[in-house]
Amino acid sequence: MWTVRILTGLIIVLAAVAAAAGLFLPDLYHGTAWIVSATRGTDLYTLAVAVPAMIVTLFFLRPGAVRATLVMMGLTAYMLYTYIGAAMTYDFSGFFPIHVALFSLCVFALAAMVSSLDVAGIDRRFGARVPRKPIAIFLIFMGVMLLFMEVGQLLPYYTTGAMPLPMQLAESTVFYPFALDLGMIAPLTVLSGIWLWQRRPAGYLLTSCMLIKSATMGFALLATNAYNLMAGQTTDTIEWILMYGMIGLGGLGFAIWFFRYFRSQENA
Repeated sequence: MWTVRILTGLIIVLAAVAAAAGLFLPDLYHGTAWIVSATRGTDLYTLAVAVPAMIVTLFFLRPGAVRATLVMMGLTAYMLYTYIGAAMTYDFSGFFPIHVALFSLCVFALAAMVSSLDVAGIDRRFGARVPRKPIAIFLIFMGVMLLFMEVGQLLPYYTTGAMPLPMQLAESTVFYPFALDLGMIAPLTVLSGIWLWQRRPAGYLLTSCMLIKSATMGFALLATNAYNLMAGQTTDTIEWILMYGMIGLGGLGFAIWFFRYFRSQENA
């Protein structure tokens, strides 16, 4: 568990430094006004919400603290998503090594957390009355909706040659959320729901992670749009903003409901 605490502690420190730099160093980011504003909106959310949430969770992270480990996995998944993008698609800057370090630390922290858990027996930590089916339906629905909405943004390119709107606003042919959402987030969200429905032990683990990840990312995207609105930049369409609200509120609400049935001891 000390390995997990050290890795997550490093993530907290570096994420706070990277996010603060993005907010207060005027020349750190390059690109269109829209992409700079959106990136700073993410930094503000990371610094004000994600980092404090990780600090609080770290306080409870100790040997045998399964619930805290599951929550930390979801928060680390948010950091991984954010800093994969920072490391691979942001214009090169002096903070490139920090972005790469955060990406790498998140990967190893998640691996360390999984290895510290009894995955085969994790289902026994939840009571028999845990609302598996409603939560599974929510996860499957959100995963499929995300898939169709992302594909909907890409289809015009294959029919008319028009670039997706985010790429037009960024004046770039690179937009990492498409790859991550279609290749990782949507499939994992659906898979977590299927496995939870089937009562697979790994389903409880993945559901914990994806619910916390959904909550943090949904609210992060709402915060980014709010920041863009205040900066006078283009926001996402109302359909996307409503979906972000569903992801954030649904993820948070179902996470609270799910963890209500968590037992600190298997035989409790």
